Amino acid sequence: MQFRNPRSLMPAVVTLLVAGCGGGGGGGEGGSGEGGAPEAQGLAARNTAEGRWTGQTSSGFRVDAVILEDGQTWGLYSDGDSPVGAVQGSTATAGGNLSATLTEYSLLDDTAADAVFNGTVQEKSTIDATASTGTRLLLSYDVNYERAASNAELAGTYAIGAAGQVTVDSSGQFTWAASAQCTLGGRLSPRPSGRNVFDASLTYSGAACPHANGTSISGVAYLDTASAPARLVALALRPDRVIGFFAIGVRQADPVAQGAGAPAPTPAPAPVPLPAAPPALTPPAPAAPAPPPAPPPQDPDDDDDDDDEDEDDDNNVQRVLGELERRLESLLSGAVVGGTGN
Repeated sequence: MQFRNPRSLMPAVVTLLVAGCGGGGGGGEGGSGEGGAPEAQGLAARNTAEGRWTGQTSSGFRVDAVILEDGQTWGLYSDGDSPVGAVQGSTATAGGNLSATLTEYSLLDDTAADAVFNGTVQEKSTIDATASTGTRLLLSYDVNYERAASNAELAGTYAIGAAGQVTVDSSGQFTWAASAQCTLGGRLSPRPSGRNVFDASLTYSGAACPHANGTSISGVAYLDTASAPARLVALALRPDRVIGFFAIGVRQADPVAQGAGAPAPTPAPAPVPLPAAPPALTPPAPAAPAPPPAPPPQDPDDDDDDDDEDEDDDNNVQRVLGELERRLESLLSGAVVGGTGN
């Protein structure tokens, strides 16, 4: 079978139109089971392959797959964040054996083919299965499947490559502008199973859509929180599986509850003022030296005594000088007498 894939317009979103899709049965209708993927014959009461799975194909493409509690199986092959293929159908298990009847959609060569995958499954651990077409899947279990789906966690804005962005509100509703005159809107609702998967109900609106105005499709979506940033994976088909939609959105912002604006930023605390510097200490001026003590008053009689003492000293000097003069004269006289006698 052939289908037209305008992936050149929307590298991260694929809207397909299958021409003459045969075999494979009805398309996915979310979790209602009405018009959904056919159940595999002999489906066990408890499917040990139930869960979300990630891994690789034998060609090296990433695989994101989900096998629901009723066996419905949806998977997306991608190169980075660009879808390159998808699978949809049903899976059954018996003991450690697995059998899946799926339709493989190749978005690289615009073909779709039915394939039967056979292999082994270790519950909540690994899947190793190979298709009649030669595709081999090696998958590991994602424990996030066991958490309940939350619209609050899903809410946010997601980039879908060159196709722009889509914002999902806290009730799971969204509208994506596929082009100037085409929108794809709908709702993602937590499945009643309590697992971390959403039922997807979508509708095309507009004269320029690749499908007729009002075309409705349904399928599944889930938030891959194990990747950083988180990835929203969505897969949906029309009941006849002729028209479908596959997309990967990369989270761009934290979720914000619808109607409740982003919380106001917490103001930065005002800086604590530094204590004022203490005033500079001015050393005290040195004390003026004490005035010298006043001399004791002199007794007037002391001055008279001093004068008397001075006069006595003068008299003594005069007496000494007089005595010296007499002796000198005496010596001179003797010298003259002696000289005459020679």
